[in-house]
Amino acid sequence: MRLLRPPLTAPDLAADTTGVATASTDGSLLRHNAIYFLGSLVVLGLAASYQFLSGRLLGPRDYASVAAVFSLFSVLLVPGLMVSMVASRSAAAFVATSSADELRLFFRRLSSILVWSSLGAGFLFLLLSPLIARFLLVPPQTVAALTPAVLFILLAAINRGVLQGEQRFLSLSAVQTLDAFSRAVLAVVVIELGFGANGAILAVGAGIVVSYAASFWPLRRVATGHRALRFDAQPVVRFAGPAAVAVAGTTLLASSDVLLVKHYLSAEQAGLYASVATLGRVVLMVTASISAVMFPRVTALEHLGRPSTRTLTLSAVAMVAVASVAVIGLALAPSLALMPFGPQFTTAGPYLPIYGVGMAALALASLLVTYLLARHDHRFVPVIVLVVLLEVVLISAFHASIWQVVWVMVAVGVTMLAAMALLYFTRNRNG
Repeated sequence: MRLLRPPLTAPDLAADTTGVATASTDGSLLRHNAIYFLGSLVVLGLAASYQFLSGRLLGPRDYASVAAVFSLFSVLLVPGLMVSMVASRSAAAFVATSSADELRLFFRRLSSILVWSSLGAGFLFLLLSPLIARFLLVPPQTVAALTPAVLFILLAAINRGVLQGEQRFLSLSAVQTLDAFSRAVLAVVVIELGFGANGAILAVGAGIVVSYAASFWPLRRVATGHRALRFDAQPVVRFAGPAAVAVAGTTLLASSDVLLVKHYLSAEQAGLYASVATLGRVVLMVTASISAVMFPRVTALEHLGRPSTRTLTLSAVAMVAVASVAVIGLALAPSLALMPFGPQFTTAGPYLPIYGVGMAALALASLLVTYLLARHDHRFVPVIVLVVLLEVVLISAFHASIWQVVWVMVAVGVTMLAAMALLYFTRNRNG
């Protein structure tokens, strides 16, 4: 039995340049997208259940604390997402060249390094939690409850990144589903036991720990067996910087609004906005699988010196279709979307489709960022930094009402999309 069984071999990828053979690779792309999209829908449903149940059991005031700390968690995920992207890119390259032993060595070295990094990060986060709590206007213990999640973010990210790079999307979906399921179930249990918002946040870390342990089963042949004596780490190091900016930028664009709203608006208004942001970000979540499938494929094509424009085009078409359905759903049935939160959140309905349009624009912009990153085109770096700063400045200036913040998010999403489209169409078009 072969150690690595990538869905695409080098000849398969090379066939992407021919008129007839693209049917097989297009079919592979469609199959991987279908698998991961369906898996992502399950994960999304479970993740939404966590938010809905927390909101219903806690009410708007306490749920505002959960939403704020969970948005903080989204920001803290940035290092993990960066690690995942680095692991995915490296695994895709090793698979494309059938370098199984080098992948084993890469996996083990990165895991051992990040064990110590995670311990340091967890200790630092625990020390800083009172200061963070003061800014977010939440109890310090609610922020401190996120410490277990911080301890395992990076380690879980390695395993998920390798699964993505190997294009094993069924296993990746299973791991992510276990995470979301554990989080939702444990949140209900600990809230009912009287732990309130603190328990809801503790459930986030518990889900990561459970799924991290389970992820070693599909990775058992990578985690064990022979390994190479060395591998070239320079490409990994060169990639890490731009990947960090891409992940940090897109995450901050989608998460910092909830943190700022929690700081500027009343607890009730912040809770309503949190429900809008939670549902509006569904547009990002249901389309994220498309970028995740595209990235290792474009990475492998680039590694083999093959064109990848067709892959981007098909991915963009799929993303527009999925995002449009999501936004239309928010527009046609806002009350239905908000129903799981409870009757106290029904006044948030008018904001949903507008916010969804902003998230759709941001999703398409993120797809282009992912593509440029896979193509080693790093011109997006200063652009993302500027757009993130723009979002912070605009929300800081315009936060008199929820409507003002919603329109700021639409403006930011459209600006980001226009900037990334300009970079794409002005690139050196060699593929």
